[in-house]
Amino acid sequence: MGIFQNVQDARLAKSRYFIDNRNTFVAQLNREIHNAEKLSTRTKIPVAVRPNVLSDLPWHNLLDMARFPSVQFYDYTPNLERMMQFLRGELPKNYHLTFSRKENNQHKVHAVIAAGGNVAVAFNRLPETYLGLPVIDGDQSDLRFLDAQNVIVGLKAKGKGKHDTSGFVVQV
Repeated sequence: MGIFQNVQDARLAKSRYFIDNRNTFVAQLNREIHNAEKLSTRTKIPVAVRPNVLSDLPWHNLLDMARFPSVQFYDYTPNLERMMQFLRGELPKNYHLTFSRKENNQHKVHAVIAAGGNVAVAFNRLPETYLGLPVIDGDQSDLRFLDAQNVIVGLKAKGKGKHDTSGFVVQV
């Protein structure tokens, strides 16, 4: 829904808040996660937090994720170093990463696959396999931490992506 001006304005305001008042922003985020965790205890509905939606910040360095052991944090990242830290078990136990293929990082995709990681790939239409791995439909759910290991998370090109010529969308 990011095509709507009010959504874009809200995202920009949150970004400015983070940049201008980082400590206050992180303190508020901690309170909101704590409140969600308390509500989860009462409702028995698990909490999952995806801190990066339009960014790729090292939230594992900004939030004390271990403080929220019942919360599942997860993100996509094109950052190979961070992805390898995850695969080596060096990030918080409740933080899951899926590598993001881009038009200029195919060589990194191979490294992630070799290390046993999952990779999200945008396709014009979903194939059954990609680079020898099964492709699952990533549009069915965003809960990447529930995926099996060693899969390609196929995402169908949407919006302007349907007409992509940069190489970001893999043409099947």
